[in-house]
Amino acid sequence: MRKGSRYSHSVDVGVGRPNCDFGPGFYVTTDLGQAREWANIKTRRLRASRMSTLHPLVAVVVRFEIDRTALSELDSLVFQNDGEVFGFWPFVEDCRAGRIRAHGREKPYDVVYGPVTAWPQRSILPDRSQISFHTERGSSVLGSPDRACVGRPFL
Repeated sequence: MRKGSRYSHSVDVGVGRPNCDFGPGFYVTTDLGQAREWANIKTRRLRASRMSTLHPLVAVVVRFEIDRTALSELDSLVFQNDGEVFGFWPFVEDCRAGRIRAHGREKPYDVVYGPVTAWPQRSILPDRSQISFHTERGSSVLGSPDRACVGRPFL
């Protein structure tokens, strides 16, 4: 794993894909293997969608340090990793269909935490979790990014 220097950043929660498990947002994980897998998937999709590029596409995992106290002050929704928690599947189905659910709230949650799904099989991937940031307030707890590792892609 190569470490890089810290960069100034800003995360735009509005550019995420709309039909994800917890709706559009910025998704992270606490598991390096899962992060590498997501980086590989994204890199392969980008490579397949481009005929040519001036720069080679490489997979990159970016690490953020998060202030847990600041995180605890956010409006959050947490699902257990077994996916059997009441309301998990209806929430995911609505988000994947583009109907962002806020569980009766007027505004979205800042952060949603829960298991990773295999869609559309409607199953939970074991030992995997995701944390999604949906508001500027939520993404504000992300510290400066640190390039954790670079692959071509990771394999």
